[in-house]
Amino acid sequence: MIFYSHLRTIYRFFYRWLPFKNHLVHFIRDLGNKPNVVAAHIPLGEHLGKNRILRINVANTHIKIISHDLPLENSIFWDGLGKGWEKVSLGLWMQLCKNANIVFDVGANIGIYSLAAKVANPLLEVYAFEPLGLNFEILKNNCKINQFDIHCNQMAVSNTNGEGYITYQSFNTADRAHLTDNKPSSLTGINEKVNIVRLDTFIADHGIKNVCAIKIDAERHEKEVLEGMGGCIKNMRPAIIIEVLSDDIGGQIEKMVKGHGYLYYNIDENGKIRKMSSITKSDYFNYLLCSDKQARLLNLV
Repeated sequence: MIFYSHLRTIYRFFYRWLPFKNHLVHFIRDLGNKPNVVAAHIPLGEHLGKNRILRINVANTHIKIISHDLPLENSIFWDGLGKGWEKVSLGLWMQLCKNANIVFDVGANIGIYSLAAKVANPLLEVYAFEPLGLNFEILKNNCKINQFDIHCNQMAVSNTNGEGYITYQSFNTADRAHLTDNKPSSLTGINEKVNIVRLDTFIADHGIKNVCAIKIDAERHEKEVLEGMGGCIKNMRPAIIIEVLSDDIGGQIEKMVKGHGYLYYNIDENGKIRKMSSITKSDYFNYLLCSDKQARLLNLV
């Protein structure tokens, strides 16, 4: 192990100064193999560095993202969209977007679902919501380099309108942030003041007539997001891809959508989609909530 530790140190030193790294890793990726050196102890090109434009393969084309050395970026760079990270959820999302005119991406992070939506349907109107400043800047820049006219909103989505605070430990763990209203959380970490909006308010203020699909990744804040979009659920009944990390959260979500004609599909990103009679903890991360008509379009029934 000491040998491999020294070898990694030497590798990182030379890799840091290697010219044309961006071209090299794209070339190796396009050969169809994720390279490993010395029995996987030194992963060549695993850390792609910052401020590089990366080509991400998706649906016989590609999107571009500006790298910030995040694990998500590394994953989708090597695997492409639809083959690795949340591949089943993204596949369902892109199918929904093909027949949609307006979709919402709640908890957009760096914009992967928003970008995938525009690939699926270039005429689609996409509204992305991301409260954290660093993530929001990356989201905007990723939309810009792809020349996608995505409506980027630096807002947290909840059941109130106003201001609040999001607490997170570091930029690399901002996807596990915690939202509180009115005052900073007592949790240790970075407290960032953010704007908060109810989706029903946003929809009314922007004169939006119909929302066809919504992706919600709110880090255990899903109940509050749904509470703030009760009118949308009742009147528009959008298909919803939503994170369900516990049985308790699943029960809360089910109460919000029950009686509005939704079917529940538990998504396993290894390839299985199970129809459920109730919403419990996801086999992986997400559920699809949709009408019978939408399920038929997705070949789920």
